[in-house]
Amino acid sequence: MKLDIIILSVLEKGDRTGYSLMKFIKDDMGWKPSPGSMYPSLKSLLEKKYVTVLKRENKKIYTITEDGKKVLGEFKKGKDIYLNEVKRNMSIFNHVCDSKEIKIISDMLDKIKDSDGLLKLFNKDFIEFKMEIIKKALNPKTRDRLKLFIKKSLMELRKIE
Repeated sequence: MKLDIIILSVLEKGDRTGYSLMKFIKDDMGWKPSPGSMYPSLKSLLEKKYVTVLKRENKKIYTITEDGKKVLGEFKKGKDIYLNEVKRNMSIFNHVCDSKEIKIISDMLDKIKDSDGLLKLFNKDFIEFKMEIIKKALNPKTRDRLKLFIKKSLMELRKIE
């Protein structure tokens, strides 16, 4: 389903071939779906009538349908729910961060929520980062090192201009 949503979001911007979709996703997200995952996803989207296909000069051009736009719209609404869930989970950081650090992270999540499209730039890495922090925070043996890592990371982030 994840690739389906990515495909729909790219097609919302304009019609594309399967190859063009793979290239755009690679250029935009730094990850290139294989033909073995792209074409089954396109077939599934066609079966669900979320996309249509038109053959032009021996190429298949995919277009998002109104139903596809509705599904994509519902998914985008879910983004806010996901970000709110992340913020609720911030309570775990009370054990490893001080209130200033928690406020910085919370503010960052608000900015991501408010900036349409920004999250997709690092969504996979952001999710993995969050999960690693939570795992380390739950382990009493790694909490002190995690707190130091977060402080150092924040100092480095502040240096980026």
